[in-house]
Amino acid sequence: MKVSLIEYAKKHQLWNESDRILVAVSGGRDSMALLHVLHSLNLSIGIAHINYHLRGNASDLDQELVENFAQKNDIPLFLKHADISATTQNTQLEARTIRYTFFDSIMQANNFASTATAHHLDDRVESLFLNLIRGTGIYGLNGIPVKRGKYIRPLLWASRADIDSYIASHNIPYRDDASNATNSYQRNRVRNEMIPLIESIDEQSITKLESSLSMLSEDISALKNMSETLLKKTGKGYDVWLKDLPNPSASTWLYHIMKPFGFNRQQAKDLLESTENGKKVIQQNWVAVKSTNTISILPAITDANKDLIIAEAGEFTFGSQSISITWKNEDPTFDPKNQQLFLNLTTKHFPLRIRAVANTDKFRPLGMSYDVSVKKFLQEKKVSPAAIADTLVVLTAQNDVCCIPGWQISEDFKLNENTRPLLSLSFKRNDN
Repeated sequence: MKVSLIEYAKKHQLWNESDRILVAVSGGRDSMALLHVLHSLNLSIGIAHINYHLRGNASDLDQELVENFAQKNDIPLFLKHADISATTQNTQLEARTIRYTFFDSIMQANNFASTATAHHLDDRVESLFLNLIRGTGIYGLNGIPVKRGKYIRPLLWASRADIDSYIASHNIPYRDDASNATNSYQRNRVRNEMIPLIESIDEQSITKLESSLSMLSEDISALKNMSETLLKKTGKGYDVWLKDLPNPSASTWLYHIMKPFGFNRQQAKDLLESTENGKKVIQQNWVAVKSTNTISILPAITDANKDLIIAEAGEFTFGSQSISITWKNEDPTFDPKNQQLFLNLTTKHFPLRIRAVANTDKFRPLGMSYDVSVKKFLQEKKVSPAAIADTLVVLTAQNDVCCIPGWQISEDFKLNENTRPLLSLSFKRNDN
């Protein structure tokens, strides 16, 4: 097992030699096998154990076993006593919340790079069938990931038979949780009834399923990479050009593009099929907006309500923009990209205010005799919602829009032959 685990850890880059690893140990055979093999590798490890007091004396005996192993092998032990609410609707969910909150706090306070849990191949196969029963898509079929954030699963390649063999050959003490033998939970029924039935059909079924899961994982990775090529970064948001979505499966591709942002398959389908320009779907952190040519994915919480107040000329930073404002007496040299603007302003127009475009903003475009909505002006130039959300306006102390950096200045503040000094505004994006 040791050789296979080392190869698996290297393949998936689970740790560096200098890393401290917290091992989640219940006292059962899986976690005790993981603890033993990681300790045998001379890694810097600690043990985390939680006594939920759900099984009376049996829970205390679990704790005693873990404590004895930690003391015998001089391994730091982090112990927590937890009381599950008698009125809880889901004991397993509450225990999981307690568990991961505890692990996170230990890692943060004690400089652990990761927490290793003892999930193994049979757990992954059980998750595959559970997710199929629940009606999952391709991502649910992938089952338990080998790495998620700071949580690693070094035994995900090992079958229950591999673990049993390792336990027996090294005479490792462990405790059995009697509740695992009951069929009170769906997972237990899959473990105790479905898996044995499948193995009775083919003794190599678990190994073959591991091969299928590995190929599925590679396919998912390829699908993610292909989807990302259809996503174009635009300031703080992203654009998906509708013409780039392959037909006839456009809504499926859109779902795979939007999924990393938390959107589901139905939201992607609704958005694509909507004939409403400006149609939105919202989830916790992102909002997706459909326009004529694009679907824009924007942060739900932005700096849109924050203003940069400029009392005098100088250097400033606002979001991803570096801004330079100076007074000049010489003739201006115009930037064809319009990122340097020259305006007919005086000190009476200060303080200036720079902020994101608001729905109520209006200005008089250069050469025009009437005011227009800033947003409508940008939309008519085929600017996507994501780009509009990242566009700034500059307002005078009198609350007049004097320019839209990168797009247009106002007719009311254009230069004339008598403009001296003139105000130079330079904008540079810092997207590194």
